[in-house]
Amino acid sequence: MNFFVTMVRKIRDEGFLIIPRLFCKNLVYAVRNWRDAEFDRRHGVCTSGFLELNKALVSSKNRDFGVRYQPTSARHFECMMSRLDVDLRDYTFVDFGCGKGRVLLMAAHYPFAGIIGVEFSRVLYQQALDNVAHYGLGHPEFPHVQVKWTDAAEFSLPDTPLVLYFFDPFRGQVMAQVLDNIRASFVRLPRPIHLIYYAPVHAQMVEALGIFRRLSDLPLPFDPAVPRQYECAWFETLARSS
Repeated sequence: MNFFVTMVRKIRDEGFLIIPRLFCKNLVYAVRNWRDAEFDRRHGVCTSGFLELNKALVSSKNRDFGVRYQPTSARHFECMMSRLDVDLRDYTFVDFGCGKGRVLLMAAHYPFAGIIGVEFSRVLYQQALDNVAHYGLGHPEFPHVQVKWTDAAEFSLPDTPLVLYFFDPFRGQVMAQVLDNIRASFVRLPRPIHLIYYAPVHAQMVEALGIFRRLSDLPLPFDPAVPRQYECAWFETLARSS
C-alpha cells in the first residue's frame, strides 16, 4: 500500500513522466543487485547486499566512524591482485573491515602465507565466520583464514610482509589510529607493506605517514555490479627488507 501511495504522490508532484524514470532506475538497481550476488550464487555463500552500521549491528564506541558494509567487486579485486608482482607466499593479507568476508574468500585463491579479516560488528563477524566455514567445505584446498572480532584501532599487525586492504571501512580518528599503528609497526620492523585503498577517501592521510610512496593509481574495468565506479589508490613502503 505504501508503494502505491508513494507513486500517486510522485505522479501528482512530478507528472506521469516520473513512471519511466522510476522504471529505469529500479531496473538498474535490480540488475546491479543480481550481478553483485553472482559471487554468492557461484559459491553458495552470502556476502552481497548493503548494510548501514547502526546500533543493532555495532556496539563499539567507534561505531560512528564506521562506513556501511558493501562488498568488493570480484572483477575489481582480480584486477587489484594482478598488480601484486611479489611472492605472495611471504605475505600476510589483512582486510580492515572485512564485513561478511567476501574479500577473504577471494584472497584465499592466492598463495598468501596468511589471511586475516578484522571486523568490529559482531553480526558481520559471525556472518564472515559462517561464510568462511561454508566456503571451505566446497574447497578442500582452502587455506586457514582468520576472522577477528575487534576494533581495527586495536588490531596488532603481524611481523611479516603485508598486503593491507581497505575499502573505505572507517573515517576520522579510527582511520588515523589505524594508520599510526601501521607506521609504528613498520618503524619497529621495516618490511615490505603494500596498501590497497579502494574508494580512497583518506588517501592523503596515508601519504602523510611518511613511510609509503603512492604508485600510479590502478585503473579498474567498468563493473555494472557496483553503484559507482570507485578509484583504487596503491601504496608501498619506501624501504623494503630482504
